[in-house]
Amino acid sequence: MKSTVRYYPYTGIRTAAVPAAVPAAVPAAYPVAYGYPTYSASQYHAQDELGQASYGYAHPGQSATNLRDAYGNQIGSYAYVNPEGKEVRVSYTADSRGFRVLSNDLPVAPTANLVAPVPVQDTPEVAQAKAEHAAAVTAAKSGYVPAAPDTPEVAAAKAEFAVKYAEAKAAATPAAPVRAKRQILSYGAAPFAYNYPGYNYAAAPFAYNFAAPAVVAAPAVPVREATLTKTILTPGHAVAYRVD
Repeated sequence: MKSTVRYYPYTGIRTAAVPAAVPAAVPAAYPVAYGYPTYSASQYHAQDELGQASYGYAHPGQSATNLRDAYGNQIGSYAYVNPEGKEVRVSYTADSRGFRVLSNDLPVAPTANLVAPVPVQDTPEVAQAKAEHAAAVTAAKSGYVPAAPDTPEVAAAKAEFAVKYAEAKAAATPAAPVRAKRQILSYGAAPFAYNYPGYNYAAAPFAYNFAAPAVVAAPAVPVREATLTKTILTPGHAVAYRVD
């Protein structure tokens, strides 16, 4: 240990000895090591002679897997991190019904909040025409078609025809004969009596008279010439005749 004696500037004054400070041991500095980021990745693939296969991979920030059967149907999924830092996951199926996908990042169609236009109101003429058309359709479906109203000319012609028809019918119909009431059964004959020993009955006259019924002449039936109609069905083979 090393000691140091210090003196004041004045003669004859001496201080006590103070031990000198010992510097602390400093460890040796290590060199700075600059490393590189490390990551792990994997992938696989398997298939057979029937066309069945499975494959996939996994890397930092993305992965995928797929499975295919012998008929070509496939199912799979994949995931990745997009530039915005969102993890996107997708699952899909591809078979005879097409390609179908499920994901948390599918696009969403915009919603149109549109107001439907107010329908045009029918005018009175259009409303009446529609009502008449509906009534006509209903009548046609039911099998009943109402007759159109007659014009004044048609109504007058019908009335005139009805009068002439009634007159012609009255002239062609013979008058019915007047038949008097006749008594068919009458009483009034010679009396008859029963004579028995000890008894004698005298009966009132009793007889039956039957009168022949009156002969009523039948109305005359108009007679006209017959018309023969000849129809050739097959020339030289079949002929049909009709008498009217």
